[in-house]
Amino acid sequence: NGYAVPAAVQPVVAAYVSEGFDFLALKLAPGQGVSAMRPVRVTTSGASLGLPLRMVAAGTGATVGVTLWVIGDGRYEPQNFQSFVISASDLVWDWSTQGSNYATLRAQKEAALNNAAWQIECSVDTSPYAIETPVLADLATQDYLPIPAADGGGDGGAGETADQVRQDDLATLFPGSPTAVRITRMRADLAHAALATDLVLAASADQSQLSNAYYVTQSINAPTCAPCAPCDSSSSGGSGSSSGGNSSGGSGSSSGSSGVNPFNGPPGGTGSTGGGCSTAPDDRGSTNASVILAGLVVASIVVKRGRRRGR
Repeated sequence: NGYAVPAAVQPVVAAYVSEGFDFLALKLAPGQGVSAMRPVRVTTSGASLGLPLRMVAAGTGATVGVTLWVIGDGRYEPQNFQSFVISASDLVWDWSTQGSNYATLRAQKEAALNNAAWQIECSVDTSPYAIETPVLADLATQDYLPIPAADGGGDGGAGETADQVRQDDLATLFPGSPTAVRITRMRADLAHAALATDLVLAASADQSQLSNAYYVTQSINAPTCAPCAPCDSSSSGGSGSSSGGNSSGGSGSSSGSSGVNPFNGPPGGTGSTGGGCSTAPDDRGSTNASVILAGLVVASIVVKRGRRRGR
């Protein structure tokens, strides 16, 4: 249809066509930059869930990072790839570097599986409103374009405003106005060879929730309290409870339990020196730290029940 397929992907496209796939090609109008891009919704019938990784292979380096969000009725996992989770019990917080071994563990597990596996980072139930609220916070015209009446509204209608198009997206994402949905997040640093196979997802046999908060129970290189005058709760920084004449700085208790973000260091002075005394680990030499995962969405799959309508 007049669209030139780049030579690098022609073999992949030919393979997809032979397997019965359909293609939809879009490109920016002349003179338009990436800021002109708008969401494109594609719906298909049935429950077959796949991510065409073979199309991703063109032009990538030795490895490519992919973050995938699945919104559906339950927890999903790769069907034709190996997967793994990182146990909170394996995490260690290093006070000297103000960081954890989370990234190191992930890299080790990926390497052991030849960079051909997906990490299941979290799978949690949430309200659709938690997703809809930030989407609706901005003007629809910032993210969506109206459908002119001359285009027949895409399905024979009289056209739609940008807000109506956005509402259509949300209605497709959350059919039947559910009170709760399950969001599963997974990520991978895939080797180029692993991109030769399209990812297929399936409902997980384990439907338990996997929190996006990892609580660290081990630590190394914990700070020690230098000789100092006895202090009480009135001399410590922030809020905390005292025990044995010493109190912790920042927020937390004298056992050294504290909430720490390993990506940015201790928030709000937690775990830092306050009133001349440092927070020390508990009797086991450990400290609690909360690791909150965050990241960019580079791909998403919408899982839904009931009839789907295409755009």
